Amino acid sequence: AKLNERIKSSDLILAIPRVIRQEDVGTTIAQFGSVETKRPGWVFTGKGQEAGQAAWLALITKIGGFACFSTGDLEL
Repeated sequence: AKLNERIKSSDLILAIPRVIRQEDVGTTIAQFGSVETKRPGWVFTGKGQEAGQAAWLALITKIGGFACFSTGDLEL
């Protein structure tokens, strides 16, 4: 319960196929991704569970993944 108060995973968890650059021999990997979906018009306030969701997204970004909030206008 204490961890759940501090960090929350996103609604959508995905692996994004991504071609490695020339120096990585051109192999393809799956990059971890995390998208927290919100209703159209939503604006981040940092209140309630938003702070925990933002902490999760920051963690995923820090370790090299793709992470963001989306109100439906996201294209991968």
